Amino acid sequence: KPTMGENEHYFEIVFSELSRIELILSELLMLAKPQQNAVKERVNLKKIISEVTALLETQANLKGIFIKTDYEHDSMYINGDQNQLKQVFINLIKNAVESMPDGGTVHILMTEDEYSVNVTVKDEGDGIPENVLKRIGEPFLTTKEKGTGLGLMVTFNLIKNHQGAIQVDSKPDRGTAFHITFPKQ
Repeated sequence: KPTMGENEHYFEIVFSELSRIELILSELLMLAKPQQNAVKERVNLKKIISEVTALLETQANLKGIFIKTDYEHDSMYINGDQNQLKQVFINLIKNAVESMPDGGTVHILMTEDEYSVNVTVKDEGDGIPENVLKRIGEPFLTTKEKGTGLGLMVTFNLIKNHQGAIQVDSKPDRGTAFHITFPKQ
């Protein structure tokens, strides 16, 4: 009869697979329900991004990563759901941090023009291979060992929910930049 010790390895596999399933489910739920409970109101996007960077900064600093922000104005307004917009920038900044295992800087630039508010989140990571870049935002497409590929899909969907547009520029060894444009409120 196998002892507990002999089975431990299998338990570890089962638990890690269960937590992976849980992660996929939570991201799928996020995809399924954002439209229903979105509360769209006039929000200061600069304030939202500042809150997200404050939240993620300490963890990033521990990994030798700094978040550098450059805001054209103190307040830039769009029409949106605060929680969904926070989710967008949490996903993008976390991806940027994870792309730089040896440290670096995440640059966040925010500008506005007559019609739109523009945000760029840029990292100094390895960049995204061209074959992946073409399919970015598809479910289960990932370059991470434990990734589901759903994070960016959720992010792209939430941006679309806000009548926004996203463009991705990436160069091998030069990093990746996500350019997001939202209609101005």
